[in-house]
Amino acid sequence: MTASEGFAQRLFYGWLIALLPWVVISPLLAMAFDSPPTVGVYIGVWSVWTYPVSVGIVWMFKRRMPWITLLPFVNVAAFAIACKMN
Repeated sequence: MTASEGFAQRLFYGWLIALLPWVVISPLLAMAFDSPPTVGVYIGVWSVWTYPVSVGIVWMFKRRMPWITLLPFVNVAAFAIACKMN
């Protein structure tokens, strides 16, 4: 195992640990639509709701492409942008 593969493995475990609070928080995000929905609300909700999909993609392809473990950062970045939009 190379150093980059070891880093990718540790990063993947970090993404899995981040799924634990997601189980509680994701159903509560529907309350974001109580106020008039904006583009930021839609981006924020969809970035959180699609987070497990990106972690699943990482799980499937991490052996062949260790750099794919960076994919969930797209969801994190989209959520950060959505927070700045509101």
